[in-house]
Amino acid sequence: MSRTSITKSHQKIQELSWEPTFVSPVEKYATDYTFEKAPKKDPLKQVLRSYFPMEEEKDNRVFGAMDGAIRGNMFRQVQERWMEWQKLFLSIIPFPEISAARAMPLAIGAVPNPELHNGLAIQMIDEVRHSTIQMNLKRLYMNHYIDPAGFDISEKAFSNCYAGTIGRQFGEGFITGDAITAANIYLTIVAETAFTNVLFVAMPGEAAANGDFLLPTVFHSVQSDESRHISNGYSIILMALSDERNRELLERDLRYAWWNNHAVVDAAIGTFIEYGTKDRRKDRDSYAEMWRRWIYDDYYRSYLVPLEKYGLAVPHDLVEESWNRIWNKGYVHEVAQFFSTGWPVNFWRIDAMDDNDFEWFEHKYPGWYDKYGKWWERYSELAVKNGHGPITFEGDKADYQYPHRCWSCMVPCLIREDTIVDEVDGQIRTYC
Repeated sequence: MSRTSITKSHQKIQELSWEPTFVSPVEKYATDYTFEKAPKKDPLKQVLRSYFPMEEEKDNRVFGAMDGAIRGNMFRQVQERWMEWQKLFLSIIPFPEISAARAMPLAIGAVPNPELHNGLAIQMIDEVRHSTIQMNLKRLYMNHYIDPAGFDISEKAFSNCYAGTIGRQFGEGFITGDAITAANIYLTIVAETAFTNVLFVAMPGEAAANGDFLLPTVFHSVQSDESRHISNGYSIILMALSDERNRELLERDLRYAWWNNHAVVDAAIGTFIEYGTKDRRKDRDSYAEMWRRWIYDDYYRSYLVPLEKYGLAVPHDLVEESWNRIWNKGYVHEVAQFFSTGWPVNFWRIDAMDDNDFEWFEHKYPGWYDKYGKWWERYSELAVKNGHGPITFEGDKADYQYPHRCWSCMVPCLIREDTIVDEVDGQIRTYC
């Protein structure tokens, strides 16, 4: 379909939108934002007639790759350490995807823009597709990987495991509270525009290095839809910025959305990439290096900072503290240590680090061995069956104090010196 034809079709679609005059409008999904002065444009001019053939072609490539993996015996060649972490990852990721689909009616109901409604409806179909092909990927792993234990109970485990509660809190943030806060700022402006870079680009690269070429095929197919979602989010934030009354709301929501995404996504994806890999080439980027390039430079400096020209106060302090936690405070390493200490209640195995891992971590994170090396050596020793209990219950041998959870992001308060304690309704609460 030519660009001219798409434009004409898009214009025709807008003629079909209408507001009923025989009833008073009811605000189904509430928002504090106002859009009375907002321009109403969709820069991508998306129409279903061109969308469905494109997605069909992408699906054909995904399912063709799955067939090729089975025929090519991929499941006997992939690294076991990597696949164990996929049991956790693939139990969580379909839930935020389907929550994102459920978020689109919130955005459509809150944004008075018939042009953009078409794009948001297409985004909803995208998110359903993403959840479906990720669930199918997990099913394929369960059927063909040499050790399906964990994949086979992942949905039940997701609802019962402490790690699943973190993922659920993250995904439910897309559909709770103010409609624009949830479906636009938290989901589209921060989660999809910033953190899908490490989720759908960095992580597939690590998968390929560990002999898993199916996850890159599926997740690059997912990432190819994100530009459309980013466009939807940017259109809505520009509409919001046209009204001065929305400024404080935007600044409040950016702070909340940024911190919760950092706390959850960096904890999960950073750990999968750094501790789920056997690829210890010195020229391979660490998660900190990936984060600096794809989130700090490509998102924060290139996307967020330019919004200051509209008078918006960008949360510079939170971005810098996120980087400080990753680089100086060992956030990802603390998460890996926490997961590993709690292995008896996990539904996936966590491999001990060896000398190659120690050398790589010390090269990428100078001082890593002094802080974490001895603990991982004890973990390796206690992984051998010789009459002792799990590291979780070995007291002084474990040399680990289990942290309290953060009652905001649900991730444990792993940077101990930053933990905040407060009393809420007579209950003691901890926050990261």
